[in-house]
Amino acid sequence: IGDIDSAIGKYDLKFLVEELNKVDEYLLNSKLSIDDVKKAFRDNGLDFINETETLYIDDKERLLGFVRSITDTAPSIKTEIRIKMKNDVYKWFELYAHSVWNGGRCVSMVGKLVNIDRQKRETEIWRKAADTDQLTGIYNKIASHNYIMEAIENNGDSVSALCFIDLDNFKGINDTFGHQFGDVVLKKVAEQLKTAVRNTDIVGRIGGDEFVVFLKNVGSKKNIIAKAEQLCSVFKLTCGERKISGSIGIACIPDDGTDFEELLGKADSALYCCKGRGKDCYLLYNEEICGKINSLSKTGEAVKV
Repeated sequence: IGDIDSAIGKYDLKFLVEELNKVDEYLLNSKLSIDDVKKAFRDNGLDFINETETLYIDDKERLLGFVRSITDTAPSIKTEIRIKMKNDVYKWFELYAHSVWNGGRCVSMVGKLVNIDRQKRETEIWRKAADTDQLTGIYNKIASHNYIMEAIENNGDSVSALCFIDLDNFKGINDTFGHQFGDVVLKKVAEQLKTAVRNTDIVGRIGGDEFVVFLKNVGSKKNIIAKAEQLCSVFKLTCGERKISGSIGIACIPDDGTDFEELLGKADSALYCCKGRGKDCYLLYNEEICGKINSLSKTGEAVKV
């Protein structure tokens, strides 16, 4: 890494710049100029990546990681980045770069950028369709599972929460008002849940009337409780005068575990306790209370919390 940092000003860009000047169509519409390309390699390229507004901010750390990983035994990198156009719209490019080494030092580098924006956007359309619950428009069961697992893996020491939500007496709603009305309720609940949380949180439908909400990095259990109260109010807003309610079981990270299946099981146990308390409420998982309730349910005894 030290060799790359010290030698980065010695990259021979003559060939690269000549080729870019020949096929300059995307640079003409981009905020990335030939001078920027030269500067990136003539000066400290790592600083340029950090400081430029031309690269999409979420791509910078990944690109820096690739650049720092270049060695004489692994001289090439290939990644995808977003570059800002003159109309302030970001487009996707594939970046390929190859470094040449002599005596343990990087002496030159060549590379290319390929516009892959159309392919990326088409892929995103198909991915979104595969991830979406067709009735409600939020994540489906598989997508919810995958994105929550990814969030848990990247959670670190942050306080987060997995909320397992179930509509109370939903079968009765379908039986009384019909399945068409039931579908309207599910759609409105999904809309309200999305509105109640941040864009960075995860909202999905994992069963007929079952939903999950993953609250990322909420800071404290106090904040989890405040958000749970807000989520409970979602059901009261859903269908006006017709009473709709829901129960919410909550498992906290890291206190209740860091494994998705374990957290979902504990959130489910807390949800079961909510049902035993008369529904229309929320409960954070508690080993003593939920463990007792689950033991009673297995023996067939009456459950009352």
